[in-house]
Amino acid sequence: MVSRLQYASLVNYKKVNPVKQKALQNFQSTFAGLNQYKIKIVPESIGHTAAVLDFQSTDFMLAFNLEGLGTKSLIADQLAVSKTFSNNKNLLKKFYENLAIDCVASSINDLTAVGAKPLILADMIAFASNDLLNTSFRMDGLLAGFKKAALKYKFAIPCGETPVYPNLLMPHTIDLSAASLGIISPKKNFVSGKKLKKGDKIFGLASSGLHANGLSLARKISERLPKGYLTKLKNGKILAEELLNPSFIYSNLVSKLLDQKIDLHYMNPITGHGWQKIMRPKQNFTYRISNIPDKPLIFDFLQSQGKLSNEEAYKTWNMGLGFVLMAPKKEGKKIERIANREKIKFFELGIVEEGPKQVALEPLNLVFKKLF
Repeated sequence: MVSRLQYASLVNYKKVNPVKQKALQNFQSTFAGLNQYKIKIVPESIGHTAAVLDFQSTDFMLAFNLEGLGTKSLIADQLAVSKTFSNNKNLLKKFYENLAIDCVASSINDLTAVGAKPLILADMIAFASNDLLNTSFRMDGLLAGFKKAALKYKFAIPCGETPVYPNLLMPHTIDLSAASLGIISPKKNFVSGKKLKKGDKIFGLASSGLHANGLSLARKISERLPKGYLTKLKNGKILAEELLNPSFIYSNLVSKLLDQKIDLHYMNPITGHGWQKIMRPKQNFTYRISNIPDKPLIFDFLQSQGKLSNEEAYKTWNMGLGFVLMAPKKEGKKIERIANREKIKFFELGIVEEGPKQVALEPLNLVFKKLF
């Protein structure tokens, strides 16, 4: 049995978030440089999932962001040098392919949240040493994953970077990140949360599993198990397979919602901060959740092994909820139909109410107070 762990002991957002806010304030004076091109940064997008550029003489906007994958790649990196697993080249290649898809998802899902359709993505694959460039299962898997995602979600990859960082990265490890650019056309498709109002329904789209957040805690729990990442789960898979299941990418689904002129008031991927992310809109509302999806196997296992409370689990991981949308009640059936066609499970979660900024998870008797 393992002792109780907390994500904040590994990644402390109370220290991270003030730095982000300070950076945003520091750089706001740079925005004026775009005035010479008749371009402005849309104020509602500052601090959101992607910065939005308004080309004022046209009926489109561009959205841009940069995201790092985080520590998820360490799982595959550790298995790649493990004496008991390193010969399993086909599965290792699949793991690296999945990591590339995760890296894409971390950036593209953030574009999607503001109503943008992806145009281009630039990837960065950093290596601890030159030798890692020559391992075919790693490079073939990564390149296959980036290409697979680009073809399925209809964006181009015209550039990238493959730096080698000896002494900066730990031996035998890689680091993945991506920047992406998307288009919002027409401008009325921009989704900022500004239209959010009392009575809006809160809808959700399922995750594929852990996605790419809370991995530091998941790794710490896994590495304390006798068989580590090779631990067999109830579904017959090893733990590594569930942890490295690739993230869902929601851009095709949301693009169809926008094409159908569905009235979306707010969207956000459930990433860092877990279900607290539901209260990311800038207005003060209470987000009352009356329906919580069944907990997928991977979360039940990690929560049990890590002795985590529901509060710790739901503020760290997505717990089966990958993306949240807020819209008038009448839009629910339309969203559900399109989600079903995309083979992503749809949930009706709750309602937006007047009240203090908080997320109330009624079935769990949990309340998350104002965070952002």
